[in-house]
Amino acid sequence: GTSLSEARARAAELQKQADEMRVSLGEHAERSRRCEEAESEAKLASAARDAAVEQIDDLLQRLAKVQKSAEQETGERETFESKVAMLELDKEFLKKEVGALASRVEAAEAKVEKKAFKNKELQRVKEALEEQLNYARTSASAHPGE
Repeated sequence: GTSLSEARARAAELQKQADEMRVSLGEHAERSRRCEEAESEAKLASAARDAAVEQIDDLLQRLAKVQKSAEQETGERETFESKVAMLELDKEFLKKEVGALASRVEAAEAKVEKKAFKNKELQRVKEALEEQLNYARTSASAHPGE
C-alpha cells in the first residue's frame, strides 16, 4: 500500500487537478456566452436587413405608382419627375444600405458559425474534463486511505 504522505500528496494533486478543471470550465462558460452574444448580434443584423428590404419594396411600389401617374398626367410631368428622382435617390441609398447590412449579416453569420464550431469543441473538452474530474473523484473515494 501507499504511505499516508503519498496518499496526502495524491489527494493534493487530485484537488489541484479538480481546481484547474473548475477554472477551465469557467473559461468555457465565458466563451459559450460570447458565442450566444454573436448569435444575438447576427439576428439583430438580419432583422435590420429584412426591414430595409421591406422599405425598398415599398419604395419600388411607390416609384411605380408615381411613374405611371406621371405618364397619365402630362400637365404635372415636371412635379412627378421630381418625385421620381427623389424616390430613385432613396432607392439607391437603400440599396446601398441593404448591401452594407447584407455584408454585416454575412460577417455575423460567419462569426456565429465559427463560434458555434468552437463552442462544440469546447463542449467536447468540457465533457472530457468532467469525465476526468469524475474519475478522479471516484478514484479518491474508492481508495480514501491511499
